[in-house]
Amino acid sequence: GGGDGGFAADEIKRLSSYETIACGTAVDTSAADSFALFTQSYGGQGTSIAYNVSVDDLRARLSEGAVLVIPVDGAALQNPYFRTPPAHHTIVLRGYDAGTDSFIANDPGTSRGDGFRYTSAVIAAALRDYPTGAYQPETQTRTAAIIVRR
Repeated sequence: GGGDGGFAADEIKRLSSYETIACGTAVDTSAADSFALFTQSYGGQGTSIAYNVSVDDLRARLSEGAVLVIPVDGAALQNPYFRTPPAHHTIVLRGYDAGTDSFIANDPGTSRGDGFRYTSAVIAAALRDYPTGAYQPETQTRTAAIIVRR
């Protein structure tokens, strides 16, 4: 970014308002609802959603130049900078480092999340989709990724 926190804050407010109208809540949206929100707000050109993804699938999509938005169990990320690990969390994967077997993420859960690295084992343990709505019980164990092609 260009350091314009005002734009980012305004965009978050706009999306939260839209999300509340479209989904009934702006808290903990499923991968499907997040995908719908993304495509309705920014257009769906080059964007898709995949279910039951593995870390191998994530590596393959990243090697093709995509950026991935993935729902995760925030506690399983074991990020030392979280004040309180969010059970339902979403991060962006922007790269993979084979030398350290780690994914390069943008993690909005901490101010130190830009370029934060998570090992493949941690991402594998944390990957999971969750239902829309604050603290809704989980009824499935599938994983998901929103694939954004650049």
